[in-house]
Amino acid sequence: YDIKKAHTYSVRGQYYYEEANSPIFSSAFAPAYSFYNQHYVDNKGVGHVRNGFKGFVANVNYVPFQNVSIGAYYGFGNKDMDGNKLGDYWRTDVNFMF
Repeated sequence: YDIKKAHTYSVRGQYYYEEANSPIFSSAFAPAYSFYNQHYVDNKGVGHVRNGFKGFVANVNYVPFQNVSIGAYYGFGNKDMDGNKLGDYWRTDVNFMF
């Protein structure tokens, strides 16, 4: 989609697979949260992810007016690397470009 052009849209799906203690963190979506999947920093200042994360995100973005976009996201099928089910989640946003 093009936020500069009204009535454009995008539809996409993503799969996340972040192994335990992965140094890579998603900048676009927050993963499903669980006690088993906490991000933390140890007493030596080293960051860790306890148990990793895998799951899907589907999203739609639409531009109703020039420079305004509306997005909806649904995360599902989320589990940590031990197979503990993490909750599904929704996220919405509105973006304005100046």
